[in-house]
Amino acid sequence: MQSLDINFHSEEEAALAIRIDQIKTDKRTYLLKGFQSFPITRPNKKSFAIESKLLDIYANGSSVTEASVDFYDQFDYTYQRLTNIEDEKLSKHLLEAKKFITLLVDQVKEK
Repeated sequence: MQSLDINFHSEEEAALAIRIDQIKTDKRTYLLKGFQSFPITRPNKKSFAIESKLLDIYANGSSVTEASVDFYDQFDYTYQRLTNIEDEKLSKHLLEAKKFITLLVDQVKEK
């Protein structure tokens, strides 16, 4: 498991975010084009959530690590799904998501 770089971005709200330059799953490693930040929220006292609204990724877990693993798995699924569908077959929103995710990813390494 990769280490997490957690940063405070707002002193007033004490907002948390993960800041990552790669995403590792059981099947692949995605090398990102530089560090990317994704917000961490605490919907309740028992869970953490990490999201990317543009990619429709809403990951949850009982810890930040668990939520991160869920986020990485959903990112992998979303990348594989979007990049294997022709642009003409995607809705406007999904086409924007495809453009965004392909801009984020520099390289995909299969395991």
